[in-house]
Amino acid sequence: MKKIFHTYIKKYQFLTPERLYGDFVEYFENKFTKQDSTIYLIVKCKKPRWIDGSVSFLRNYKVAAKIEIDGKIHNVFVDMADFWYAMPDMNENFPDKGSMAHSLMNRSKLIPWRFLPSDLQYKFLSSFAGIEQEGKALKINCALMKNVSKEGRSLADVFLYQAINHYGFPQPKLDIIYIGSSLKGTYSRLQKHEKWGRIQAQKGSDEDILVYFCEIEGDQLQVCRPVISRDGHGLSREDETLITEMALINYFKPEKYNDKHVQRHIRHSSRVKKILISRGFNQVCVEMLLGGNMAKLGSQYVSKYGGHTIYHDIS
Repeated sequence: MKKIFHTYIKKYQFLTPERLYGDFVEYFENKFTKQDSTIYLIVKCKKPRWIDGSVSFLRNYKVAAKIEIDGKIHNVFVDMADFWYAMPDMNENFPDKGSMAHSLMNRSKLIPWRFLPSDLQYKFLSSFAGIEQEGKALKINCALMKNVSKEGRSLADVFLYQAINHYGFPQPKLDIIYIGSSLKGTYSRLQKHEKWGRIQAQKGSDEDILVYFCEIEGDQLQVCRPVISRDGHGLSREDETLITEMALINYFKPEKYNDKHVQRHIRHSSRVKKILISRGFNQVCVEMLLGGNMAKLGSQYVSKYGGHTIYHDIS
């Protein structure tokens, strides 16, 4: 029989480092980033960008554009009806994105546009407003937003990283360069992280840094084939977090910025010996199976980018 200490990443959120500070704090310093997430990842990639001059408006509330990802140009389509229907207020009040868009566009009293089909109204009344934030923010004068906003504002930002996840666009190569943990105040821990100076100084001008907040959950698996039983592992939140952290570090080996657990097998850790091996555990398993193209992570050591199921034999 095999006794396995098992954890998995239950939920994640990623931010660019500037969103840890200033006016962004009130939006992103929340229960999840402060308390629920105990594992964090610092990730590096080549800067993606929206390509200026490539934007055009089509039928069915779609915007055609080009993006550059890792030096390659891709044609993409942004469904703005889908963009707004993702808002809780919208999907709670409309059965589907089509009926939402039709209802919003029919609020327009502009002649002669109001006699056209709703999606044609959108095509003619919306326009390209520019690209900002080093190519990462596509700005659109969006007729749907004008009818959503109480103030009649129409300027909408489509951020490329979020669009990669939401629409399944091609993603950049996402290399984990540091793995850390915090049992309380993860957000403030990252705000004051001692490695920021070095990481930013060694970042190329064509590179971006991203921060991933991860919430983990764990249990105990007992395998006596063909039967697998599941139970609570009985460990503290601290032990669960720190053992998961060392398992991730030893697997991805981001040795440029991590110095512990990179080369030494986790079975030699005093915590693993005391907490797991003494209780009869034979293996550690960490699952990193995350949704969205921006969660297809890897490292220079692990050339696979995508989902990872990590096993460490400790007996």
